[in-house]
Amino acid sequence: MQELDETVRDMDKNLITQTESSQQLAQKQKKQNQPAVSQEKKGQIYREMSINRKSEGFSTFTKFEELQIQITRQHLMCIDTVVEQLDMRVSLSDRGLQGIAQFLKERIQIETQNIQLLSKPAIFLGVFKQGDKVLYPRLTQSLESLSQLHQSQGKQLNQLIQQIEKLLKDKFETNQIQYGKIVQTQRDKIKAMIKAAKELRAAAFNKSKKLHKVYDEMMANGGKHKKRTKDLFNGERKYKQLAIEQLQLQTKIGEEVVKYYDEVLKQEYERLMTIQQVLKMYLEKFHETYSGTTPSAQVQMVIKNFMQPVEELTIPIFEVGYIAEALKCEQIGIYQIKTYLCQYPLQLIQPTVALNNPFIIKQFVKIQRDAGTIMSKWQSVTIIVSIDQNLLIFDTDDNTIPHNKAQFRFPLENTSLEIGKKKDQISLVYKQAGMLYNSTQSIPLKFLSQDTFDELQFYLNQDQK
Repeated sequence: MQELDETVRDMDKNLITQTESSQQLAQKQKKQNQPAVSQEKKGQIYREMSINRKSEGFSTFTKFEELQIQITRQHLMCIDTVVEQLDMRVSLSDRGLQGIAQFLKERIQIETQNIQLLSKPAIFLGVFKQGDKVLYPRLTQSLESLSQLHQSQGKQLNQLIQQIEKLLKDKFETNQIQYGKIVQTQRDKIKAMIKAAKELRAAAFNKSKKLHKVYDEMMANGGKHKKRTKDLFNGERKYKQLAIEQLQLQTKIGEEVVKYYDEVLKQEYERLMTIQQVLKMYLEKFHETYSGTTPSAQVQMVIKNFMQPVEELTIPIFEVGYIAEALKCEQIGIYQIKTYLCQYPLQLIQPTVALNNPFIIKQFVKIQRDAGTIMSKWQSVTIIVSIDQNLLIFDTDDNTIPHNKAQFRFPLENTSLEIGKKKDQISLVYKQAGMLYNSTQSIPLKFLSQDTFDELQFYLNQDQK
């Protein structure tokens, strides 16, 4: 029983110990009086612990995956809902503007007909002969004045028509072109970003599908895969990289949707003020044409009714039930919807450390590699030893788990640390056997801590046994 306990501790050191110092490791290696344990028993214990960790890690991964899928799906639904409501508002606004423009065009037709009637020559004056003018001088003069009044009225109506045509061209047409251009530009941008987000979602789904397949094959093969290159941590990293890109992109889409909302609201303000200005000018000119310079009480009332306060303008958005649950709030208004669109997806992107990921045996920092081509250029790196006995090197010194692509990935059994002629000349060497020739890849390293060097050396040496 003592022999088995000691073996478990040794294997645990190789697999899951994260915090022991190099001094403690050296002390355990010095113990000579412990009985030897067969390689077969070591292999059995290793496989059992490896399977347990892979099962635990995959369970954690699937929970993250389910939550990520739910959040991105609901977030895209909210985006589609808000955009749909804004598109509907823009469409209704355009129809309203076109309706008012049609009203003014019809007034042009009516006033044109009036001009034609008023501009007809006074044929009835021809019935009066010279003698009649002597007989009815005042009546004849009055009829002539009436004819001149009609012709003058026709000229004023012509000015009214010109005023209406100018308003339609300078105000309505300009507003419609400007509004449409701004809205379409923003709408096209959102549409392209949504397409990219859906492509990322499809790519993440394919990565997830492959990872599920690799895991199932490993579990069916005693924790190992037929292909040595398969690695659960690296597969999870690939999925999370795409998932995080999707979450970040959808957050940016949310920001663009909020910009779309604000722009539509701004354009609606300007359109409302344009319509009010045009109708006010039309009514004043209309009254001036037919009734004189002072608007009647009825015209003033009509003008007042057209002057809707712009601060009362709003764009209602249908309530989305899951936002209240996500933000943990009771009431949903435009502020909560904006918050959800611009901030909520990022809450899923939480930095994690190696201790929390069963797919990782050990994470090493305080290491640099020479990334230069001609001259030395030292780049801080993070080295991760995965549960599938691979060593991955990432160009980052962040203590959290990187999700970007590893610069190098080597199997542990073919990798070693070699010291050059000088003590500080250390290289990580990967040797790969070929059919005709063996290949070697060497990466110069600089360790900022002796403990880090000793511990990485320990892991590499353990795998060579």
